[in-house]
Amino acid sequence: MAAPDGNGVAHPDTEWADSENGEDRLESFVTEVVVPAVEGMHPRDRYHRAIVGFPMGGYGATNLTVWHPKLFGQLVSIAGYYHVDDPDGVFGGVPGLIEANSPDQNLDRARKIRIMLLGFEGKDQPPARGEVARFHELLERAGVPSSIAYAPGDHDLSYALDQWPTEVAFLEDGWEEAADASLY
Repeated sequence: MAAPDGNGVAHPDTEWADSENGEDRLESFVTEVVVPAVEGMHPRDRYHRAIVGFPMGGYGATNLTVWHPKLFGQLVSIAGYYHVDDPDGVFGGVPGLIEANSPDQNLDRARKIRIMLLGFEGKDQPPARGEVARFHELLERAGVPSSIAYAPGDHDLSYALDQWPTEVAFLEDGWEEAADASLY
């Protein structure tokens, strides 16, 4: 398990992406540096690799998984959002980049990914308000299976940590299913 920092230098709120101007390269860092560093001499296939994220990280985990389905087979998004929320201009206002980095507009790319969406019953932050249910419904309409769960709590790290057993159980089930990769 690795927990990289998603803050950038030029764009503090990186959206976990490579910035349009090339100054921050979080997507490349995760996919080209973190994954190989964690796995070292024991690389895994996509069925045995997962990504988990909380709020901006939930968006980032979803976007990274959608763009790299050959790299990640499972996704857990905790209180995430599924549209671009780009206060620091990572995508430079470029419509094509914004659309490409909006998981809610790229549902077909999620077809072979095991997805769990976790939400909380407490007060949500504006970018994520109602997003878990909205994205789950979009996935269902697109024929993309996903699990959804809600638990008591608020938008804070203790909520994410309290959900650890739920996350691990979901991931373990996926790893057990990996023997038959055709399941997802």
